Parts: sequence; structure tokens; C-alpha cells
Amino acid sequence: MIQTFLGNVGGGIRLTGAGYLPPARVRALMDELDTEKIWRG
Repeated sequence: MIQTFLGNVGGGIRLTGAGYLPPARVRALMDELDTEKIWRG
């Protein structure tokens, strides 16, 4: 997961005015990471 995240934002990314990751990038990361398969707890 960390490698995927850094591969997408590690080179730098412009944050929103409020300091968040852009929603389109978050959606792309969620799709790539397939968070439905991640175990929680």
C-alpha cells in the first residue's frame, strides 16, 4: 500500500486549498488499492 501511495504522490502533488489530497487522486488510489479487500482490525 505504501509503495502504491508513494508511486502516486511521492514525486510531489498539489494539495487543495484546504490542504487535502485532490478528490480525483484519492478516488484513483482507492481503485488501485482495492480497499474492499483490505482486512481491518
